[in-house]
Amino acid sequence: MANKKISTLDPLGATPDASDIIPITDVSDTSGSAQGTTKKVTVGELQVRTKDIVTKTLSFTLTDAENGKVVWCNSSARLDITVPSGLVSGFNCRVVQGGTGKVRFLTSGTTVNGYISASNTPNATIGQHGVADLIPTASDTYVLMGDIEYLFVYGNTKSLYFDGADDYVALGNISELNSATSYSISFWYREDSHTPGQANTASVFLFSSGSAFGPYLQTYATHFIFISDANQSSANAGYRPSADVWHHAVLTFGNSTSKVFLDGVFKASAAVAATTAAIAGNGFQIGKRSSGFSATEVMDGYMDDFAIFSEELTDGGVSLNATAGGQVADLYNGRASGAGTGGSVGTPGDLSSFENPSGQAGKGGLVHWWNFEDTPNDQVGSNHGTLNGATTGGLPTYQPETP
Repeated sequence: MANKKISTLDPLGATPDASDIIPITDVSDTSGSAQGTTKKVTVGELQVRTKDIVTKTLSFTLTDAENGKVVWCNSSARLDITVPSGLVSGFNCRVVQGGTGKVRFLTSGTTVNGYISASNTPNATIGQHGVADLIPTASDTYVLMGDIEYLFVYGNTKSLYFDGADDYVALGNISELNSATSYSISFWYREDSHTPGQANTASVFLFSSGSAFGPYLQTYATHFIFISDANQSSANAGYRPSADVWHHAVLTFGNSTSKVFLDGVFKASAAVAATTAAIAGNGFQIGKRSSGFSATEVMDGYMDDFAIFSEELTDGGVSLNATAGGQVADLYNGRASGAGTGGSVGTPGDLSSFENPSGQAGKGGLVHWWNFEDTPNDQVGSNHGTLNGATTGGLPTYQPETP
């Protein structure tokens, strides 16, 4: 039969048989001609290559059933895909995320190259409309390529130690504290027993703004004082939390009131200005007083998970000396923002859920977070810290001491 123009060929029909043959020219095989060799693929084989789509709405582990297919993920929450060992030789797939949540790739006895994969570092993820291809390179070894982002995975194995002489962390200007009508600060700390020559009355600044009109926290004798506004209004818990023990502090500012929460309990409040000063957050430091420096005012101990929020965190409307609810309780119990139940008392947790989604409010407004896992970097914002101190023992050090 003579060749025809493609436009004059009869249509295959709506339901071609799976055994029908489609000719394909393999240009890499020149055994038939210099232009390539004509080979065949059946309709059934072509359908496997182009039409097999598997839908997933929950986290799962890949199996041989997904080999060569498109995995369509459709979830508004994070969905984890585990790449296990022992998949069929040549296993490959394409992953597409249709939902608004992240798709994260995990390994189990396999190696996936092309992204950072180590303890407490980001894992590979794709967001909505993202596409990623999992390509085999050797037995149980793959390359992941595509619209890859990086997800911070929380782990708490270290804290930052201050030597009580001259150690501190400079964080630069915290713009969210300037002219603010609301903000909150949360952190875990363990103050060492007072060094020889220092009495219990020795004053320690756990943090301080470089501005005389900015927030700071000072503790000594029977004082745990939060100065929150330009008027220098103080909320004093009335005692100094015990040394050599981890404590959790939440400090809130909003609706012309500042509050102090220690270890999940509402301990103090004060009437304050409605707005902070225009330079309130400039020159922010952890571990010492930013102005009027004195050796007795430098922190001696550990700091962990220091975070700043743009919102006044909720507390359940509790009375003074009562256990807080709301987001304050969520922080103290290491659970997600708004969870309300669960978690572990007195244990830090992943703060990622306290970030407000774009264009929304109410999650807490996490804007800065220094978790001190071998780095002074800001895990949410861009105010990466600078370690300072050299008189005794050098710079602040990361230690395996955690709440």
